[in-house]
Amino acid sequence: MRQLVASIDAHLVVPLSLATLADTVRLSTGHFARKFHHSAGLSVNRFINTRRISASFPLLLQGTSPLAAIAMDVGFSSQSHFTRLFTGLTGITPDQFRRLHPRVVG
Repeated sequence: MRQLVASIDAHLVVPLSLATLADTVRLSTGHFARKFHHSAGLSVNRFINTRRISASFPLLLQGTSPLAAIAMDVGFSSQSHFTRLFTGLTGITPDQFRRLHPRVVG
């Protein structure tokens, strides 16, 4: 599982399909999805999106990049998709996150 998570983290910016991940561990997609959910407590897609949102935190804290660029940098296809998932996971928008955690300079 650690190797799989490391692989997911290393490839967040590329589309990751259930079939591709299942192939890496040589399991059918259905069996892999069940085992992954049992082990991680989340579906594969939810797990990947959670990791992408987590990867956006330091980029948001830097405060210099536009939200659309950050969304692309962590593997989302659009700013709106990123914002929708970020809000669903954290309860606040990425912009609100930035305002609540102002950048410390110096």
